[in-house]
Amino acid sequence: MPIKKYLILSLLSLVIYSCANDSSSGPSPTLINGQWNSDQYLYSPNCGQQNLAFDDYISYLVVELQQYSAQTQVDIICNGQPEGWCESSTAGDTYNTNADSVYAIQLSFVVNQWDNDSTLTEMLIAENMIISDVSDIQLNINNDNTYTISWDGVCIDYPEFTEDQCNELSSGTWDGDSCEFLTEDGCESSFVNGTWDDGSSGVLDGDSDLYTMDDVDDDSVFEGNELNFDGSSISITVISTPELCVSLNFTK
Repeated sequence: MPIKKYLILSLLSLVIYSCANDSSSGPSPTLINGQWNSDQYLYSPNCGQQNLAFDDYISYLVVELQQYSAQTQVDIICNGQPEGWCESSTAGDTYNTNADSVYAIQLSFVVNQWDNDSTLTEMLIAENMIISDVSDIQLNINNDNTYTISWDGVCIDYPEFTEDQCNELSSGTWDGDSCEFLTEDGCESSFVNGTWDDGSSGVLDGDSDLYTMDDVDDDSVFEGNELNFDGSSISITVISTPELCVSLNFTK
């Protein structure tokens, strides 16, 4: 065989081998089946781009309420002043207008009020604890599209106990504000009569990238919600209102 022809055939074989080798060594697609992990629920004010942990969401609400309260006082004061007073420049150079100056004074007062009264934040937390504050969440999806979703268990739906009552219960732990029950037996004992919340299960209806969660518990936060799979991660929005979206984002 002529040398030139032999070289051409050798190069052609090398190209074919390289292409075959490249295609076989590429990354395997991520399958929806298997175990997925999420740290915690994420809170998005106004369903925007912010994804906040619960504590950060509470901090966001505190700032919003403080600013709203300060602005409300500015509006009241301005309405009692001569027309144009609030838009007028101040005597100093610190603020552009009288309204800006009044706002700064009122905001400082409100912030100080919150700093010295912890019950304001405690009430805000209670009002916005719309789902259990859980962590280390695992989602397992089987080949038949059944799923289980689990997390570190928490005790819910139990009556309030005073600190003295809590200390009398062997399973109770006083955290400084309320009585907590850290075990399933303690939570569901006849003295406490709570519910141990550690997960749920069900079936996914759908295929490819969009599924509807058919949970065994009709009252579950997952019942009827959509599960989105983008090929590398899973997202589930459990609450969606104009004011707030709460979701879970899972990765493998």
